[in-house]
Amino acid sequence: MLDEEGLRALQERVQNPPSLDEALPASKELVEALTPLAAESPAKYQAQLATAWKFRGVHLGLTEHQAEAEEAFATAADLFRGLATVTDPESLFTFAISLIDLADHRLKQDDDAVRRALEPIEEIRGLGEQLARDDATAAEDLQTHAARLHALALHRLGDHPAAIEQAERAHRGLTRMERRDPEARVLAAENLRTLGMSLSEVNRFKDARKRLEDSRYLFRRLAKREPELFLVEHALVTLAIAAIYLKEGKMTRAASYHEAAADLYRDAARLNPALHDEYRETVASLLELYRVEGDARSAERLTRRHSS
Repeated sequence: MLDEEGLRALQERVQNPPSLDEALPASKELVEALTPLAAESPAKYQAQLATAWKFRGVHLGLTEHQAEAEEAFATAADLFRGLATVTDPESLFTFAISLIDLADHRLKQDDDAVRRALEPIEEIRGLGEQLARDDATAAEDLQTHAARLHALALHRLGDHPAAIEQAERAHRGLTRMERRDPEARVLAAENLRTLGMSLSEVNRFKDARKRLEDSRYLFRRLAKREPELFLVEHALVTLAIAAIYLKEGKMTRAASYHEAAADLYRDAARLNPALHDEYRETVASLLELYRVEGDARSAERLTRRHSS
């Protein structure tokens, strides 16, 4: 059994791992070390065990073991639930954050998982209502998170009018959050993308393009700072704008945005060779657009530009 110093060292390895290969066994070891300790002394160790399960979920979420990652996030949420009391607003907020992690993970999976995300989303909303009297800012933040997550779920499930309503509500809250915390810019960009995509689905193309352009602007700024994380996001939202122009029959504009997305994918693939297939597919789909339009000159120019 690890002593306190060994436990702290292991927690540090889990929270700041040098690589995923080292993170996976470390988080497994930490969960196994803390489980009996939390059973003997929950007041001292249950929160640490819950946090260990959260990191276990994060690490597994970067692998193909998505079901195990979901189970880890759910276990963390259950443990934080056991620590949450109405007389301790901080414990309620911590529990809500664990539910956000769980819902976020489920929303990245298949439609069944998206439906399972609806339950923690409603719990987050309820916790926001509980916190309103004690901490108005925390309560507002939780309502914003619930709205952005609900918007994404509704978009994934095809209820676009309801998704638009939730995403617009989230946008107002995320704008306020971004003023306090620049890290909220990522959530704001993602929510604007959800809003734009749902607006496109109900044929509000002008509104959709505006929201997607706003999202693109934020992702462009994020990609300048962390290209390995956000170049692909920048490319995806650029492709979404191209798709709207294509629906509107504005082929020149569609091709311009599509080509910009191809350039972004090329840059992303240089940083991460695993993206090479997506890059080539983006170029191929644009070549097909030029072929359909009978624009041999643009097709030849694109082929030369992306021949390497």
